[in-house]
Amino acid sequence: MQVRTRRRPAAGPHLALRPLALAPVVALVVGALAGCSGVDRAEPPASAPASAAATAAPTITTPTEAQPVHITIEFDGETLTGRLTGSATARALAARLPATLTFADYGGQEQIARLPAPLDTTGAPSTSDAPAGTIAYYVPDQSIVLYYTDVGSFPGIVPIGTVDDVGAVRDLPSGAATIRVRG
Repeated sequence: MQVRTRRRPAAGPHLALRPLALAPVVALVVGALAGCSGVDRAEPPASAPASAAATAAPTITTPTEAQPVHITIEFDGETLTGRLTGSATARALAARLPATLTFADYGGQEQIARLPAPLDTTGAPSTSDAPAGTIAYYVPDQSIVLYYTDVGSFPGIVPIGTVDDVGAVRDLPSGAATIRVRG
């Protein structure tokens, strides 16, 4: 009796690539199944208890240019008002308010205060203008800047809002100021 065996081909690059050839198919099937879960994410599943819907996190609306966050900046008995835009950087600052920062005049053009931690700059320009009245985050110094003169365009300036009274910013003494969301 003779037993026949099949000879196994030598391993080579063509064998090593076979499992990889299935990777796009597997990714497509997994992606399709993930998108077809049948669960509506806007509402809790039908089997969830009623209390789960009541304790869900509230929807947070983010500020936009049409609906800015109004703020007050209090310096040595003086109060300035302004608005923050809906950018990620402005929202990051608004989330930290109220905050007391120490401002100092810099170069006869701005009041500047260093923050204890950096702000989110997602989507921020790498270079921007800072006309008088701009509230900006200056990335290299991790600072909030209130511009009372036009300083032109510089790398690292991220505009996040405006002040209502440019002259009041120019006349402010250096020192501690508290920034709050105006309610």
